[in-house]
Amino acid sequence: MGGMRIAALGAVGLFAVACTTITEELPTRPDPTTGGANPAPLPVVVVPVPVPVPAAPAPTPNPTNPNPSNPNPTPPPNNDGGGIPPDIPDNTAPVAKLGAKVYFVECGGAEVPGSGGASEAQVGCRVHLDVTPKDANNKPTQVKHTPEWSFSDMSIISLSSSTTGFNPTFIAKAAGTVTAYAEADGVRSNDVTIRLRN
Repeated sequence: MGGMRIAALGAVGLFAVACTTITEELPTRPDPTTGGANPAPLPVVVVPVPVPVPAAPAPTPNPTNPNPSNPNPTPPPNNDGGGIPPDIPDNTAPVAKLGAKVYFVECGGAEVPGSGGASEAQVGCRVHLDVTPKDANNKPTQVKHTPEWSFSDMSIISLSSSTTGFNPTFIAKAAGTVTAYAEADGVRSNDVTIRLRN
């Protein structure tokens, strides 16, 4: 019985020795670019990709200010007397009154000093008028309709622009007196009376 045990142990030992794992590398072809040596592993190249950042919006073009470096340009002159003035208030309250006046008098192409609010002008000179719409709190406000002007004696003046707008002008043709007023949004301005003299 002891002999059988020894024989069994011997068979198991022989079997264990006979069952070893054999690892064999497969043959490879030489790489012509590396002179026959196996190629080195290629390095991993990391390419940084920039994340796009939204650009600041482009400034809105301002037709009255072609130079954006000057945020407060001088408004262009209102030569025709019509339309809405460049200094429009933000106020949209209804018009309660219109303030009309002589803006200035121009003689020989030059403004007469101190002629704002003048009550007389020399024949041959140009009279510039102005009207300002105001709300119930006496604050400048916007009008819905362009002011329309009326003149008492068209025979002694010559309109150099239309009778609409905030700043109409006329030339004094003959001596006399002319009264002007403006109307807008159902509101009538005060009278502006100018004596024209030779």
